[in-house]
Amino acid sequence: MDAVRLMTDPEQQCDPLAATSPRRVTARFAAWLAALFLPVFLALPAKAAADSLPVLRTAHQAHTLSTTEAIRGYPVHLDRAQITFYDSTIHSLFLMDATDGIFVDARGDRALDVHAGDVVEVDAVSGPGDVEPVLLHPRFRVLGNARLPEAPLIGFDRLSTDFYDSQWVAIEGIVRSVRRPQEVTYYAGHAASSSANLIVTVASGQDLMDVITLDPQGGDHSNLIDARVRLRAACGTRFNQRKQIIGVHLYMPDISYIQVLEPAPADPFSLPLSETADVMRASQHERGHRVHVRGVVTSTWGPLQFTLMDANHGIFVHTEVPAAVSVGDLLDVVGFPALGDYTSVLDEAIFRRSGVARPPAPVTLTAAQALTGDHDAEPVRVDGQLLYKSRTATETTLLLTDGGTTFSASLPAGTPEGFDNLEPGSRLRITGICLIEVTPSKTPKALKILLQSPDEVLVLQSPSWWTPRHTLIFAGVLSAVVMVFIAWNVGLRRRVRAQTRVIRTQLEEAHMLRLQAEAAHQAKSKSLAEVLSLQHDLLVAQEKLRYQATHDVLTGLSNRGALLDLLRAEIERTLRTHASMGLLMLDVDHFKPINDTYGHLVGDAVLKEIAHRIARATRPYDVVGRYGGEEFLVILPSCDRDQTANGAERIRAAISSLPFLVAGAEISLTASIGATVAPDAAQAETELLSLADLALYQAKSAGRNCTVVRMSLQEEHAATV
Repeated sequence: MDAVRLMTDPEQQCDPLAATSPRRVTARFAAWLAALFLPVFLALPAKAAADSLPVLRTAHQAHTLSTTEAIRGYPVHLDRAQITFYDSTIHSLFLMDATDGIFVDARGDRALDVHAGDVVEVDAVSGPGDVEPVLLHPRFRVLGNARLPEAPLIGFDRLSTDFYDSQWVAIEGIVRSVRRPQEVTYYAGHAASSSANLIVTVASGQDLMDVITLDPQGGDHSNLIDARVRLRAACGTRFNQRKQIIGVHLYMPDISYIQVLEPAPADPFSLPLSETADVMRASQHERGHRVHVRGVVTSTWGPLQFTLMDANHGIFVHTEVPAAVSVGDLLDVVGFPALGDYTSVLDEAIFRRSGVARPPAPVTLTAAQALTGDHDAEPVRVDGQLLYKSRTATETTLLLTDGGTTFSASLPAGTPEGFDNLEPGSRLRITGICLIEVTPSKTPKALKILLQSPDEVLVLQSPSWWTPRHTLIFAGVLSAVVMVFIAWNVGLRRRVRAQTRVIRTQLEEAHMLRLQAEAAHQAKSKSLAEVLSLQHDLLVAQEKLRYQATHDVLTGLSNRGALLDLLRAEIERTLRTHASMGLLMLDVDHFKPINDTYGHLVGDAVLKEIAHRIARATRPYDVVGRYGGEEFLVILPSCDRDQTANGAERIRAAISSLPFLVAGAEISLTASIGATVAPDAAQAETELLSLADLALYQAKSAGRNCTVVRMSLQEEHAATV
C-alpha cells in the first residue's frame, strides 16, 4: 500500500448487534461490561510488570503461553504478520506470522482500519482468552497487502480439536448449504456470525463444518451447493458457557478463497432418478452428493419436514425453508442423504411439484409388527388401548398399548385439539406415519405414529364405567363416609375426657392449696440465698459483657476497638519512658479463594489457627488482635527496628512453615506484614497505622509473603525482609 496507516487503541463503545429480547439484552450488556473492563484489569498487572516481562516476538510464543502466564500481560511485538480474517461487525480478527496463528480480541473496540491480507507490524499484550491465549489492545502499522498463502490440507476429524486454533488451514468437501443468518449467532455470549456474513456449510461424509465469510457484494452463490470445493480459512474454536471446546468454525476472508474442484450440476433435477430405498445404500450414489427421488407426499410434520413415498417405500424429507406442500402432491425432491434415526433421510432438500396423486393406503399392522421397522416413514394403521394423554409446547401425545407393546401417537402443537373426549381405557384406531425410535446402537426401541389431525384417531370402543377415574371417585366418597363416622366417635370421646379433666382439676386445686402453704415457709428461707446468687450472676454477666466488648468472637483476640485503646496507651508509655515500640499490620495472602473453595466454616477455622500461631510466635506481654477480616495488628513494646523486623519474621514463618489441616484438607498460606517503629517513625496513632498500612501495601506489591519496614511517610524505598 502507498500509505502507511497507524492505529492506536480505540475508544470503547456498545456492541451494535445486541439482541432486542430483555434476557439477551441483559446477557449482551454483561458481556459488553466484561469485554470493557477485563482488558483494563488484565493490563494493570501487565503495566506494573512491564519492566520485568520479556517481549514476545513470535505468534507462537504468545499462543503457547499457559493461562497463568498469559494473564500477566506479556508485551508482544511482531515485526511482520498478516491478517487472515477481520470482521468489524462480530469483532473477530485472526492473524499469523511465520510461526503460528493467533486470535486478536477486538471486542469493545471501534472498527479497525485493517483488512484480510494486510501485512502489518503489531504491538499488543498477551491475554488468557476463552480457550487459548489471545492478543489484547492491538496497535497495527500496515506495511502492505498481499494474497494470503496456500495452506496445509487438514481433515475434518483433525480440525475438531483445538490443535489448529487460529491457524491458516485448507479443507476439502462438498458444499451442503449457503445461507445468510437472520440474526447474530452466539457461543458462550460471544458473537460468531451475523446477518452481514455468509455461512457456507461443507460436508465430508456425515461430518459438517460451518465456514463464515464476508460477502459485501451480496451475490447469489447457490451454484456452489453440491460442488466439491477446496477452501482456505482461519480455524476458530467454538466453546460453551463452561469454556469447554465443542467444535470449530472456519473464518474465510471472502468467497474468492473457495476453489471449485467439481462443479455442481447446473440443474439439480437433471440428476438420475433414484428409489427412496436406494438412498444411503452402498455403491448406489457418489458419496456426499445430492440424490433425486420422486414420490407422493404422505404427511407434513411442521413447516420444515414432510414424508414422501414412491412405489415401494417412504422417506423423511427435511428442508431449510418452510415447505408449502400438501398430502397428495407429486414431487421431485433433490437432497443430501443423511443418517436418520432408523432409515435414511434427505436433508437441505429442494423440491418441484409435478402434479397430484392419490396417497398410498395405510398398512394395517399390530404394534409389534410396526416396531420391526419395515414400514418406517410410511402410512400405517394400528389399534390400541389408550393409557393416558399428555401435552407439551410442541405436541400432544397419546400413549397406547397393543398386545403388551406400548406405543405413542403424536399431534403437532397448534393443531385444533380433538382429544378432549378421549378417556383412558378407550380402544382406538390410529392412522399416521410410522416413526421408529432407536437405541444408541440403532436398534428399534419404540414406535411413534405421527398424526396430522384428530380425524386420524377413531374410537372403536369406549371404556367401562369402572375406569380408574370413577374408581377413585367412589373410593373417595366411601372414605368420606368413614371419616365422618370416625370424627363423630372421636368427638364423643373428647367430651367424656373433658368432663373427667374438670373433676380431676378440682381435686388437684385443693391439693395445691395445701402445698402452697407449705411452700410459702420454705420460700422465705430461700430468698436470701437467691439474692446472693443473683448478685453473683450479675457480676459474672458484667465481666462477660466486658470481655465480649473488647475481644473478637471468632479468634478470642482483642478486637479493633480494644486494639486502638491499647495502642494509644502504649504510645503514651513510650513517650514517658523514651522507649521504642514496634507495630505490625499483617494480612493473610489469597484468603478469599479459601472461603470460595471450602466455605466460610473452613475459612473461620483457618483464621482461628492463624491467631493461635501468631500468639505462640509473640512474647507474653505483646499485644495481638484482629484488626478486621483476615488482618491482624501486633504491638511490640520496647522493640527497635531490628527487633520489630525479627518479630515480624517469626510470625510470618509460623504461618507459612506448616500447612493448615482443616476438614481433611491441607491448605498452605502465607502472610504479608507491614511494620513501623515509634517514636522513631511517628507519634500519633493515625500516623503509625498509616505507616504500617503503607508498608503492608508495599509488601503485597513486592510479591507477598514478606515483611516491609517503613519509618516515615516520605520514605521512597522501605526495607523488605
